[in-house]
Amino acid sequence: MEISPLFYNFIVKSIKSVKIKTKNFKINKLKSTQSDAAFTINTMKNLFYIQKNVKSYG
Repeated sequence: MEISPLFYNFIVKSIKSVKIKTKNFKINKLKSTQSDAAFTINTMKNLFYIQKNVKSYG
């Protein structure tokens, strides 16, 4: 069976676009993971700060 060049190009393009989408998704996921980590660290710092202040008042 002969594959027409047009069909072949279509397949290559769709594979490339899927790869690009996957790459972008991974980058976005990484960014959201980093911001989640930063948020968690800030929350823990705040809790520690509150705990310290409560002890000094009590």
